[in-house]
Amino acid sequence: MAFVRTLIPNHLYSRRVAALEALADFDLGIWSVHEVSPGLRRFVRGAALGADMLRILSAAKLTVNVHGDFMRYGGNMRLFEAAGSGIFQIADDLPGTREWFTEGETIVTYRDLDDLRAKVAYYLAHDAERHAIIQRAQAHVYARHTYDQRIAQIEELLENNSKSPNAELKEARSQRLTAKS
Repeated sequence: MAFVRTLIPNHLYSRRVAALEALADFDLGIWSVHEVSPGLRRFVRGAALGADMLRILSAAKLTVNVHGDFMRYGGNMRLFEAAGSGIFQIADDLPGTREWFTEGETIVTYRDLDDLRAKVAYYLAHDAERHAIIQRAQAHVYARHTYDQRIAQIEELLENNSKSPNAELKEARSQRLTAKS
């Protein structure tokens, strides 16, 4: 199990630290470019960003995706990165996560630390189920959550909420969509 994220400052990431401490008796590896709390230092395997992060996460059976304490709705970038990269994730159960993914089909979420431990143990022991969720999650992200789709949504919001529709914006959007075809 790999965790590649930041854990400091504690007042922003205390839920992450608590989740990882609850998983201390599993085969846990932590990669962080920042300092790690004393109780987790024995799990630190180095630092990782970018391509190294994806390589490490892809080599693991799963990653735990715990949003920062300040993200009460959810929807961090890792939800989409992990799913799109074919990485199995167990995420904290937040409204945004349920809005963008379907529990048990395209993501697994946990409600509390006991639930997290139980689900980590279960999915580490059930490769076929884990791989099926990975495949559905990746297909889901490619079908509904690409940057091109987000740009189109932003452009539509701008067009629909602008006091005077911008002809240049509409033309640029039209050209981008035509080029994709």
